[in-house]
Amino acid sequence: MKKISVGFMVAMMFFIGGLGMLSVAMQLSYKSAVTTIGGPATFPTFVLVILVFFSGVLVLTEYKKIRSGTYDTFKYEPGDFKRILSVIVASFFYLLVIEATGYLIATFIFTAVLMWLFGVREKTPFIVITVIYPILIFFTFKTLLNIPLP
Repeated sequence: MKKISVGFMVAMMFFIGGLGMLSVAMQLSYKSAVTTIGGPATFPTFVLVILVFFSGVLVLTEYKKIRSGTYDTFKYEPGDFKRILSVIVASFFYLLVIEATGYLIATFIFTAVLMWLFGVREKTPFIVITVIYPILIFFTFKTLLNIPLP
């Protein structure tokens, strides 16, 4: 079995994904009706250029590790595929029910399911994260940013 460099694979995913998202961001309008600082494409383009630059640096760094033989390898554990598939299914159902139930209820359930899948069984962190996280995000968007959530 051939060993896989985890860092190199992750760096390549970020680099290629960043390039793809950058190509989409470049198609957005740079004109703004409100301010002269920039339009809707300015911030995403800025962030994506930084992402592509640093992931490119990471690709080169990990490639040097591969050449020297000092890289981390990846090994599948028995339940990894089942856990990944469970997260994908949970995400799909989250997207289906968020419009019907609203952001808070759907996110309470989704966060609880994900925490359960990742093995969080202690009551205090489970309850605090499942309840506080969605409420914090909801009020941040609704009050501070004035962006409605479903």
